[in-house]
Amino acid sequence: MGIKGLTQLLKKKNAYNVLEKHLSKYKGKKIAIDTSILLYKYRYGSGNDQLSHIYGILGRCISFLSNGIIPIFVHDGEPPEEKSDVLSKRTDQRKKLKDKIENLKIQIREYSSDSDSSDDGQLYKLKANLSKLEKQVVNVSQLHRKEIFYLLKLLGVPNFIANGEGEASCAELQKKGIADYAYTEDMDILTFGCTKFLRASNKKDYYTEISLDNILENLKMNHNEFIDLCILCGCDYTCTIPKVGMMTAFNLINKERNIDQIIEKNTKYNIPEDFKYIKARELFKQDVIIPKTSFEIEKIKEEELIKFLLEEKKMPEKYVERYIQNFKKVSQKFRVNTVKNYFK
Repeated sequence: MGIKGLTQLLKKKNAYNVLEKHLSKYKGKKIAIDTSILLYKYRYGSGNDQLSHIYGILGRCISFLSNGIIPIFVHDGEPPEEKSDVLSKRTDQRKKLKDKIENLKIQIREYSSDSDSSDDGQLYKLKANLSKLEKQVVNVSQLHRKEIFYLLKLLGVPNFIANGEGEASCAELQKKGIADYAYTEDMDILTFGCTKFLRASNKKDYYTEISLDNILENLKMNHNEFIDLCILCGCDYTCTIPKVGMMTAFNLINKERNIDQIIEKNTKYNIPEDFKYIKARELFKQDVIIPKTSFEIEKIKEEELIKFLLEEKKMPEKYVERYIQNFKKVSQKFRVNTVKNYFK
């Protein structure tokens, strides 16, 4: 999920102030994590290796805890009905991509078995195209999600399934002060009202920090106007208005301040009947229920964790031992009589 062209717009308007910090600078903080983003990242980066999500989350937990940070992993719940069209389109696109992959595989087999064919360059090109397309088909299944939820419970790391979009719950945790920051790669977390969020940097263990207050000040908008800007740019909850891109959206909001006034004074654009901007607004501004759960590091369930990693997931024993030793070392400092002592 994301807002179309928002990052480019903010850069163009010099409202996107980039502040990069090393992870160690967030010592003593809690960070709400959009887990879905990480799962896709780990699965994509590994070529869909069967244990990539496990290794990835274990490594992320150790990295955060070793820097004095408590991660709170938030998992997507059921998406709102308004998102069904977008999800359906993504499913169709994935199917078309898989069909292309299968056709390429057939071409490669036929080309390889053709004894009269000697053009190695053409075969190389077909294989390169196949590799490129296969990387675009990132498989994150319900099983992967359930395994990560279970893994985090065994580790004693806070995690819960959101009542809807994971990003909305991450934003709510940050707004309520339960978390100091949210982590995701999607800019629409700003639309949900998250005032401070982090994105991954190109540099190892560095994060880009983004402030909503700073953006609103630079754009000279309040948050309600910013929400309408994002809806006009394009979000997952409604369609867009033809011929209204990011710059046109900005100019319209800058002039009229809200979509209602834009539509009332419109003589130029064809407004689709299914442009449900009011419902999209409600979804971005809705109250989000946060479950009553612990947001502290709990004791690791070592025996169950070993059984899960070693017997169920068939992770090599040397890796299991190493991960558990490292995790116990970095997490035990949080389980003292008072967490505050550690952060002094």
